[in-house]
Amino acid sequence: MNEASLNAPVKAFALSLGFDDAGIARVDDNLPFVDQVLLAHREGRFGPLDYLEKTLEARLNLQSVFPEAKSVVMVVKNYYTQDHKDHDQNAAMLPKIARYAWGKDYHQWFKKKLRAFKPFLSTI
Repeated sequence: MNEASLNAPVKAFALSLGFDDAGIARVDDNLPFVDQVLLAHREGRFGPLDYLEKTLEARLNLQSVFPEAKSVVMVVKNYYTQDHKDHDQNAAMLPKIARYAWGKDYHQWFKKKLRAFKPFLSTI
C-alpha cells in the first residue's frame, strides 16, 4: 500500500480511538515553522520546558531519530476542557490554573491510545 491509500484507514482507526484527527506525512518533507522554532530557541523562549531544548534536533529532523523511516503518522487530540464548573470570571485576584491542567493528565491518555494504535499499524 502507498501513503495515499493508507491515509483513510489510519485516520478512521485514529478517530475510533478518540483522536480528533490523524494523517500521514513523509519524513523528508520540509517541516513548517522550523525557522520560528530555531528563533524561539536562540531567543531563550522555551522557558522552563527544558525537554524542548533536549529534543530539539529530533523535533526538527525526525530522521535523526528514525533514519530508516519514510513516513510518520500524526494524531491530534484537543484537550480544551471548557470552563471549569468552579471557575469564577470575577475572581481576578485568585491564582489561575492553566486550562490543560483542569482535566486528567492527557499524557496518560495519549500513551494508552498510542499503545492501542501500534498493533493496528502492523496489520496494514
